[in-house]
Amino acid sequence: MFYEKKVLVLAPHTDDAELGAGGLIAKALRNKCEVYVAAFSAAQESLPSGFSDDATEKEFNTSMELLGVTHHKLFNFKVRHFDMYRQEILQAMIELKREFSPDVVVMPSLNDVHQDHQVVANESVRAYKQSSILMYEMPWNNLILKSNLFLHLNENDLQMKLAAINCYKSQLVKGSRYLSDDFIRSFLSLNSARTGREGFAEAFEILRLVE
Repeated sequence: MFYEKKVLVLAPHTDDAELGAGGLIAKALRNKCEVYVAAFSAAQESLPSGFSDDATEKEFNTSMELLGVTHHKLFNFKVRHFDMYRQEILQAMIELKREFSPDVVVMPSLNDVHQDHQVVANESVRAYKQSSILMYEMPWNNLILKSNLFLHLNENDLQMKLAAINCYKSQLVKGSRYLSDDFIRSFLSLNSARTGREGFAEAFEILRLVE
């Protein structure tokens, strides 16, 4: 699934791709995949005081450079108002499909309760139903977890994920527990334990698998 494939990772907001699939991105690139990351909002309205309006955009670009993602795009839909732009978001996805033709699409879970994540998940199914589709976990947003794919990470994959998340200084200053290295390590360690192995793993739900 992750060898010389074209992998499209969809993030409702900057930092979601790294939180949900940062290890997958690092591992896919290591396995000669072509990775494209599209984020749909820089969430300027949610920035804490003391940060410039383009802070999350710069952080996103820095994170992508660190991971080695050369293909990435940031749209400017208003945070928490994606439902108002559903058709425009779908059209943006269709254009990405024409441009990139992904083999595998990685998106938020259909069980994610965040309103923006719900729109991206639902429109992703419409746009990419002919591709393999994986849904990443965000346990702080998901009332139901149905993981059936566990992607084991080596130490470099883990460090790349942590470093990418740590690019988001504007979000770290909020003190969100799920952004801390300790939380991420613990969660990924639990995922690996669910498969009977030591180490670290990201967990996904397979929505569709196309050979």
